[in-house]
Amino acid sequence: MARRVPEAFLALAITLTLAGAAVAQHRPTIAIMPAQYFQADARSAENVTRGLVERFEAERYHVVPMDRSRQIFQRMGLSLNRNVSDAAILQFGRRLGADLVAHPQLLAVRPWQSSNAASTDRLGARAVLYLRVLNVRTRQPLYTHQVAYLFTAPGSETGPPVLPASAAAAAATEVSRSYFERVAGSRQELHPPSGQ
Repeated sequence: MARRVPEAFLALAITLTLAGAAVAQHRPTIAIMPAQYFQADARSAENVTRGLVERFEAERYHVVPMDRSRQIFQRMGLSLNRNVSDAAILQFGRRLGADLVAHPQLLAVRPWQSSNAASTDRLGARAVLYLRVLNVRTRQPLYTHQVAYLFTAPGSETGPPVLPASAAAAAATEVSRSYFERVAGSRQELHPPSGQ
């Protein structure tokens, strides 16, 4: 009898390990829309898009290649500077055969300096990034989050600051962190509601 208890624990541990591996292998396919930008520039938005692609790939999601995503975005007549409806986001995902769609918006990139900061040769800036993820099969939003990410940029630049690739990747990590903590692998993400 004493032998059966450790054997039962061993069997349970193996089952849980295999189940975890199965979930990791069955990550959904996600289409990431090119990041829209409003009070920001195209280069900063492209850096955000790249940062989100890297973030989802690091979590082993199947990310639709961005050249295909950009092509469908353009064919649908969507704009990088005008809001996109949920219906258009879902149509975008269906046309790409994706389970999920991530819709990033770089709302603003602006100079920012706290009142107690000393002036230096580096300019403080803030990027306001919004992320919305929808489930294409259920047509339901899974995640909505916005962050204001602080970064530094060379102070000698004229015009608005540009969000560099490293800062954009960090901002993408910050805006998506709660998704991977709370939504990834959930029933809402992986399975349609009963009756569908």
